[in-house]
Amino acid sequence: MPNLSLKSNHKSIKEYYRKLQQLDNLGIGNEGAVQQAFEDVLKTCCNQLNLTYAAQQTFKINQQTIRPEGVIFRQDSLKHGYWEAKDNKDDLEKEVSQKFKAGYPKNNLLFWQPKRIILDQNNQLVFDEKIDNSEHLISAIQLFFEYSQPEIKAWEQASITFSQKVQDLGKGLLELMVLHDSKMKL
Repeated sequence: MPNLSLKSNHKSIKEYYRKLQQLDNLGIGNEGAVQQAFEDVLKTCCNQLNLTYAAQQTFKINQQTIRPEGVIFRQDSLKHGYWEAKDNKDDLEKEVSQKFKAGYPKNNLLFWQPKRIILDQNNQLVFDEKIDNSEHLISAIQLFFEYSQPEIKAWEQASITFSQKVQDLGKGLLELMVLHDSKMKL
């Protein structure tokens, strides 16, 4: 997967902070209102990486039904990651715990609120920072999008190895055919 190109001066990052400030100035902070700002950033990143963003999809995982705010899909229809939104009034650690108890996957799940992101990958906490500055926000987003499940990494490596072996075998077969053809002409 190509690397994400996202900088502090990127239009979507500037717009993200502008929208949140605008809502804050109006005294609007509920989850439904503020999540759109982050969703727009995710969509921009998906477009850049040729991924698909889908909102409010319901899934059965380990006999549990989940409905995250958003799911990122690879082109091969595998799920790249999940996103859960909360507002600043929520206790984010408590919300994370409740979602995991409810059966949410732990392989690439980003929990967002306007002031903080928690990111779990492979059942490990890899990011837990305030995102009041763009560097932290971008770091979390890059970790989320550049993640690759161990099984997928292994499959991609096996595909590369197999492809190289097939090329090597093809070259060997061609050499044998040329050698055989030259012997036939003698």
